[in-house]
Amino acid sequence: MNNDNTNSEPPTLEGSWHSAIWAETFTFNLKEKTFSKMSDEGWGERGDLNWTSSKFITFITAKTDDGLTWSSPAPGAQVVWERTYSFKGEKLIINGNNEYTRKSVHFETRGAKPYRILSIGNSFSQDAMRYMLDILVKNSVSADNVLIVNAYIGGMDLQGHAGNAVSNSLAYIRQSFGYNGAMTTTSGVTLKSIVEENDWDYITLQQASHHSGNPLTYDPYVDNLITFIKANATNPEVKIGWHMTWAYAQDSTHSGFPYYGSNQMTMYNAIINAAQTKVVGKFDFIIPAGTAVQNARTTTLFGDRLCSDGYHLNDFGRFIAGAMWIKQIYGLNVDVFDSYQAMNKYNLTRNHIMAIKKCVDDAFAKPFEVTNQ
Repeated sequence: MNNDNTNSEPPTLEGSWHSAIWAETFTFNLKEKTFSKMSDEGWGERGDLNWTSSKFITFITAKTDDGLTWSSPAPGAQVVWERTYSFKGEKLIINGNNEYTRKSVHFETRGAKPYRILSIGNSFSQDAMRYMLDILVKNSVSADNVLIVNAYIGGMDLQGHAGNAVSNSLAYIRQSFGYNGAMTTTSGVTLKSIVEENDWDYITLQQASHHSGNPLTYDPYVDNLITFIKANATNPEVKIGWHMTWAYAQDSTHSGFPYYGSNQMTMYNAIINAAQTKVVGKFDFIIPAGTAVQNARTTTLFGDRLCSDGYHLNDFGRFIAGAMWIKQIYGLNVDVFDSYQAMNKYNLTRNHIMAIKKCVDDAFAKPFEVTNQ
């Protein structure tokens, strides 16, 4: 077949189409001449691709039954399937008669944005940032373009950060996060030096977990820190965001939990109230990590099993929080059709990933409200 590979075509066409029977995501990689398809039920196909200006013909040579692991045909086996795909307006036509309605179509343009993110926080921002690079890399973002840093002091609250900004304290540990959750650290640095070291695109603040639902602990420190960031950030276009953290596990023994009656939903609602009364309107964006985590707690798949010690997140929780950051800042989702190396030892299945995506999407749509999954 003659491949009419014109310069007007993008290297990758990817999108989700729905029929009356099921939803499927198709990826036609015109540059590599490859094809893949996944269904919501967890199986899929991939193979070689020929295409003209009006249609695609795929020769399926591999399949998957679990949504993650591709299985190749036996040696010497013939092509499994041959199909023809064409487009008619908003519809995808398979084999000339099976019509799928387009949900979304986009051309591959990700990775061109800057990815320089700084958090002024503590161990809760450390948890949230742990797997952010993994999620970005799975969204075709080059790791070379990513810098994810936490200005860390354990348990530090807004008042402490504001005081350190004035005193130029050397108490900070600069934490930089890499692939597979790796972290490198530099101790004995000032907050000012971390803010000034790069043209950060995004800088976030958060309250210490035990004060997160107490609005009396926010003033005047939120305003003071925003003023400090604007005065010292080298990027005049920097966006300043608020990291809305999570409530403790219901069986937490944290010394701050009795302030909330040792009740998880009381703490969550207090965090929401503090954000709505002390944060909304002051920041360029809010990352509702606490809502994404609380959404996940309504599932039988996760339940109230997302903390390692009653307040810090375990790796499932970290992955959820990181996915919320990436969704809120860049509009990118976890890839439900790929595996995440960093999580393999925790058996992060496709069902986990799909559940995480929904919890995050729902928190993105309703940041101050728990959505039962």
